[in-house]
Parts: sequence; C-alpha cells; structure tokens
Amino acid sequence: MRADSHGRPVATTVGLFGDVFPLGVFGESGGLGIAHPGQPVGVYGEILWRVVDSGDAGDGAHGLGDVAEVCGVEDGLRPDVGVVVGGDALSGMEELAMTASKYGASTTAAEVIRDVDMHGRSVLVTGASSGIGVETARALASAGAEVTMAVRNVEAGAKVAAAITEKLPAGTTAPKVVRLDLADLASVAEVVRAWDGPLHVLVNNAGVMALPQLTRTAAGYEMQFATNHLGHFALTSGLHKWLAAADGARVVAVASIGHLFSPVVFDDLHYRFRPYDQWTSYGQSKSAIVLFAVDAARRWADDGITANALMPGNIASTALARHMGPDDLANFGQQTELSLPPVKTIEQGAATSVLLAACPDVEGITGRYYEDCAQAPVIHERAGHTGGVAPYALDQSNAERLWQISTELTS
Repeated sequence: MRADSHGRPVATTVGLFGDVFPLGVFGESGGLGIAHPGQPVGVYGEILWRVVDSGDAGDGAHGLGDVAEVCGVEDGLRPDVGVVVGGDALSGMEELAMTASKYGASTTAAEVIRDVDMHGRSVLVTGASSGIGVETARALASAGAEVTMAVRNVEAGAKVAAAITEKLPAGTTAPKVVRLDLADLASVAEVVRAWDGPLHVLVNNAGVMALPQLTRTAAGYEMQFATNHLGHFALTSGLHKWLAAADGARVVAVASIGHLFSPVVFDDLHYRFRPYDQWTSYGQSKSAIVLFAVDAARRWADDGITANALMPGNIASTALARHMGPDDLANFGQQTELSLPPVKTIEQGAATSVLLAACPDVEGITGRYYEDCAQAPVIHERAGHTGGVAPYALDQSNAERLWQISTELTS
C-alpha cells in the first residue's frame, strides 16, 4: 500500500465511466487517504464525494472514510456509475458507497429546503422583490431563517414580504425589508452600517440584464458592471465582519451562463474605448461575479466563510429581461451564438441558490460555479453549449486582479 511522507495511506486512482483518473483532495493528485471526515475529495478539481466517517489508518485522524456521499461531479452521477479504485490504496476498506445525486435541473427550491432547519440563522437576499429572489427568500424563510429582503423598491418589497408571511408555517419569522440600490454606493453603505449581528447567509441575487444603451452610474461606471458586480462587492466586503462572526457563513453569488459572452476586460471595464454592446457588458459583469466568489473563497477561508457562484437557469418569466423586446428574445440565439438550456420555472430557478445557501450537502465547498444543483463542467468555447463555466471566470490571477480594482473603485 502506498503512503505519503508521513506514513499516511494514499489512494492513487479512481475509475469513472470506465476511465481512470488520478484522485486527490481539492484537485491535488494523490492524498485521498489523508482526507478528514467532512472534506470533499475531487477528480481534477471536480467534487466526487465527501468523506463522512474516518477509517482505520493508524491514528484514526487521517483515515479514509468507510462511507462516502456524492457531492456532485461533471454532468452529475447516475445510479449505474461504478467506482473502481486502482492498486491496493484502499486496503482495509470494505466498500465505497455512492448514491445518485438527488437534485437536478427540475428540482425546486421547496424540494431542496424541505428537510433543512434554518432557525436561528440570519439571511440577506438582494433583489428579493421579483423573480427567483422572491422564491429564494420564501424558501429560506419557510425553513425558519430570519430573512431580510434588500430591494430597490421598498413598497414592492413590502407587498412581497406580506405575501410570503401569509404562507409561512408556524414558528417562523416574517421577512424584513430594507432599501438597497446597488448602483449607488451610498445606498450600499447605508445597508452595511445598519446591519448588526452575525450574518449566516448572503445571497447576492439582484441584477440587471442587457441594457440596450450605454448607461453610467453617478460615479461614471458602466451600469451592468456597477450593479451586478461592484454593488455586491461593496455590500459583501462591508458585511465581512458579520459574515465572519457567523462562524460558517455562506456567500451565494448569482451569475449566469451569460458570463460566456465576455471575460472581464480589465483595460476597458466601462466602455470608454470599445463600442458598447449589451451582451458583452452583461457577460463581463457576470464573469466578475464568478471571479468574486473565487477570490472571496480564498481570502475568507480562515474566517469560515464559503463563497460560490451559480447559474440559476433559463427563466423567462422574471423582471430581469425587462429591457429586452420581443425581437431581442426571438433573435437571441443568432445575436449571441449561445444555445439556451430548457426553460425553468421560477421555483426551479431558485433551487441552486437555495442549495448553496442552506443545503448540508455542500457544507465546506467553496470557490465553485454551480448549475442545475451541481458543479458545472469547464468548457473551452461558447458555441453549442447550454451550460458550463469558462476558464477565465475561475482563473485565480483574474480574480485577484479584479478584487484589487474593485476595492479601488468602491473605496
């Protein structure tokens, strides 16, 4: 049996769909045997299973788990998938139990939250007065969370909060509403100043899409980049101490398949030189959201904060598309060369947000991009894909550069 320099067992390979790959912890080759209970183990960076019970490996602290649970992998796992471990790296282990992922594209937020208890947890959801923001707030409140809905239109938000409250089960708390205009850093600062107490979950859900004309904020920033990324960056950074105080907080950043339209163009973030385009602008802002999650995961790991980004799905019936006319929607595929996944309901669209915000299955997972309640595969071209994440949106050097620039722009 192979061992590392400390005498700990090392698993060398794992077979998936008949292929054999090196296996490692957090994407590093080798080292399955040194996983602690609760840590995810991945194939080339994709989470495969989580060790849930330490096995017999000398001191017991570094043993391989006798039981493992699926946390999701590229394209999900099917019941007929077999796992074959190479060599004798798992000697002394009877069986590695794996089950099919219980969530997918058709899962609803209510299904994800069904057996989750959020009592005693504070949650802030931006953009919670329409679309998947409403369903996200509703689902988390139904599980007992103390939900604050941060919205631009307080009157509309109050009506939504009242409607949610009417259907909440006994023993839960009615959502609160606060005003937040993400395009106005002064408004963001007011929300930060007013917050008092640990913040267990922050769902950065609000956004604008496909503004037909170049629009700038009062500070001169391009509106989609300012609203979708900079506003949330300032909000999350400002609330950092309260996230850290929660001891295990989660930051959920709602991105989009639209990030495939454009990377972050660092030399011209605000379209001062290149011609404005509604889709590259939107894509840049969504790439920025993913990069924020990547670097927040690195910077705040020691504070117990996880941060993940997600694609909610193709949800036509939301206010996000309010700037798109009938012709824009009809010609979307030709204009963008992007194939859209099947349409989801709002309830299905909120499922991945709720999964990352509350589900125990993803506890400790951070710096990832999810879609359809599972980690998305990395793709290397846009054409023909109905999902996946671009490498530039996960690039650590891009993430660090964007963090520095965002800090300067929001200070």
